[in-house]
Amino acid sequence: MQIAANGITFNVRIDGREGAPWLMFSNSHCTTLELWDELAERFQDRYRILRYDTRGHGGTSAPPGAYSQDQLAGDVAAILDALKIDRVHFCGISIGGQTGLGLAIHHPERLLSLIAANARYDVPAPVMKAWDERIAIVEKGGTEAIAALTVSRWFEASYPVKEPVRVARIQAMFKNVSKQGYIGCAKAIRDLNYREALAKIDLPVQLISGKQDSSATEDMVNTMHSMIKGARLEMLSPAGHLTVVEQPKAFGDALEKFLAAV
Repeated sequence: MQIAANGITFNVRIDGREGAPWLMFSNSHCTTLELWDELAERFQDRYRILRYDTRGHGGTSAPPGAYSQDQLAGDVAAILDALKIDRVHFCGISIGGQTGLGLAIHHPERLLSLIAANARYDVPAPVMKAWDERIAIVEKGGTEAIAALTVSRWFEASYPVKEPVRVARIQAMFKNVSKQGYIGCAKAIRDLNYREALAKIDLPVQLISGKQDSSATEDMVNTMHSMIKGARLEMLSPAGHLTVVEQPKAFGDALEKFLAAV
């Protein structure tokens, strides 16, 4: 369904058991809410499931200009306001996980807990340059011009050979991402800097990542784990940047164990 929040129109989907605790999922850059289909089905008998398309993705509108990670966190708070939901367990991957960090920093009263998967907390200069190069490609040729290159970086090397159908499904989601949505969110990722704020997070946190993730690297995730008080960490292998696609059962097991303990 479509709802108005934070000055734009969001595409959201609600499933699961009425009256149950809310579990909200936030997808990665260049994917849509269907990324969470398997997890939504697994948890819908115990939770009320809320999914949404990030601004500029899927059925959500794409306002002009650069977005910020704080703004994306504000989008979530506004969606919850529009739906009259007080607090949720929030599970995000990649930019969605970084949105969760922003919520934990700026809107902690909206969270019961945070699951941040394959998320960074800042972006060093060489990675900023790489994002500028990707933005230039999309400005010239649209999102499909970068789809194959991006997907090749997302997965552990052997996965596309073993699971070509699943990889093709993810790559097809690029067609539902507008040029402005890609660029706006890319700039939010490029300019991310939560390093100093991580120590302020004071709620149950589960970090999940892939040992073969070239973006949210193992060393970086270990550092983030040490900086967030009381955080748990689950490293999945073999897995790259989209652990929920490559290791859906292990991802779901980690999520289930964490939620049972909070």
